[in-house]
Amino acid sequence: KNIVSANGYVIEWVKSARYLGVCLESSFTFKCSFNTNKASFYTAFNSILGKLDVMPQRRFSFSKIRSKCMPILYYGTDSCPVNSALKHSLQHTVNRIIFKIFGAISAAEYKTVGEYFGLLSAGRIICTQQDKFVAKYSCCDNYICQLLCSKYKLEKLITLFLLLCNFVFLCTL
Repeated sequence: KNIVSANGYVIEWVKSARYLGVCLESSFTFKCSFNTNKASFYTAFNSILGKLDVMPQRRFSFSKIRSKCMPILYYGTDSCPVNSALKHSLQHTVNRIIFKIFGAISAAEYKTVGEYFGLLSAGRIICTQQDKFVAKYSCCDNYICQLLCSKYKLEKLITLFLLLCNFVFLCTL
């Protein structure tokens, strides 16, 4: 059954919606999808790789990947709940580009190569980004922000923040 807004517009039910670059999915719990991030990451990576010579200097290519591609892949992970399956999925995406540059290497070497060229593990990057997000949010002068930071754990804070963003978005319609 469709919902009708105060202006008479029909609000359709959808399985996913993109808001501020983050793809929100319908679920019993608050859930975000990062498939668009991965597709955009591969597009950016292939664009960089295509502009380099046949045998690129690896340091230069990883420098470009760190500065241009990695922010695309991890966009939104600071403000969305992230489970271990998603961390593994994002890490697999990074491992695939290492494979594309170096060819087949052992599973243990992916981590070593990634750290050598400055590609930290997905878990570490996401944890760092979430810590920065909460630190910025808790330093806000707004009383409600301070109250929320003192009352809720990280997952609840992130979920509540995105629900508030959705509420503000719906109020502007």
